Amino acid sequence: NSEGKNFEIERLKFYISDLNIVVSGKSFLLSEIALLDASKPSSLEFRFDDFDDITITKLEFGMGVKAALNNPTKSNSYDLGQFVASNPLSASQNMYWSMTNDYRFFMLEGKSDTSVSQNASIDPTKYRSFLYHVGKDKFFTSIYVDAKSFSLEPGKGNRLIVNFDLEKVFVSNSDTINMATEFYTEAMTLQQEDLAQRMMDNIKNAFSVE
Repeated sequence: NSEGKNFEIERLKFYISDLNIVVSGKSFLLSEIALLDASKPSSLEFRFDDFDDITITKLEFGMGVKAALNNPTKSNSYDLGQFVASNPLSASQNMYWSMTNDYRFFMLEGKSDTSVSQNASIDPTKYRSFLYHVGKDKFFTSIYVDAKSFSLEPGKGNRLIVNFDLEKVFVSNSDTINMATEFYTEAMTLQQEDLAQRMMDNIKNAFSVE
């Protein structure tokens, strides 16, 4: 990372809700709910088959599962068991929190090297596991990404590439999250909720278009 500390990502998954592209000031829905999983490249792609010869000025989406879908027990809008395994909301995705009856919005797990030499392979006890699981409706975060007037032209096979900068989840202009000392949140205590909110605030600026 920017501090010269080594770390290893073992799992990175998160939901986005109501992914819209903005064209000429109007929003068009691409996906109501999607689970992006860094270990599954196909989950990171969205198709524009219904659009051609347009200029996209902005992307809009929510980080997390929107309230209408987040808690089947409270909303009575659906039964968790109705989903096939491949559905983003299926219990098979390991994103549903049975203890709170809602979904983890953001899941990041791994380990960091806390050794002075940054060579924990010499002393494995210097590895520190980290786990960040963020859920609950109050942490749902609206994201707006400047698409830099991306032109989608028929027959050109254009690709709008959106980057997710993991470094910015931990470091912003006003806050730095130290994964060696702030290494755990499931948003279950006030201290954990504070860390969860800081992460979601930072995530607002983690997306960008090439």
